[in-house]
Order: sequence, then structure tokens, then C-alpha cells
Amino acid sequence: MKLLILSNNPDRASFRQRIGIYLDHLRSEGIRTKVQKLPKTPWHRWRIFLHAHRFDAVFLQKKTLTVLDARIIRACCHCLIYDFDDAVMYKAKAPDQ
Repeated sequence: MKLLILSNNPDRASFRQRIGIYLDHLRSEGIRTKVQKLPKTPWHRWRIFLHAHRFDAVFLQKKTLTVLDARIIRACCHCLIYDFDDAVMYKAKAPDQ
């Protein structure tokens, strides 16, 4: 099995704690992983999305997509797995609001 892991920043603690600690285990189970930083520009994101068909699954970490991005990646991948933060239902607000 081949798994593409997309993250805003694989160097962040959230990636290391939620995904990074499992990479060795996944590989030991025969799952080949490719970790890739999700580009900021639409064109570069779409290039990655269009190659998603080469993987059995795409794991998207803590990233909401535009409607267009979501349609492109969903059309191009076999299986899409989302990892949302447990506080996804809250908006960031200043303390005085």
C-alpha cells in the first residue's frame, strides 16, 4: 500500500505528535509513505492532487480545502482520509470578544 500524507508543515509539533510517531510503524507493516508539504499556491496544490491517483490513499492533516481543491483531490484519489483537530468546530477569537 502507498499512502500520500499532506500537511501544512511536517516540521510542526502537531505533525510529529499526530502522524510522525506512526511513520516507522506504518513502514514496518508494509505501507510506503510519502510526506509532502501542501503548497500555498493553487497551481502547485493541483499538481500534487493530480498525481494522487498513484497512491492507494491520501491522508490530509488539519487542512480545510476550498470547494475547488476538495473536488479536484476527491476526483483524483482513490481514498481520502481527513485528520481534523479536535477543536475544529471553534473559531479563533481574541480573548476580549
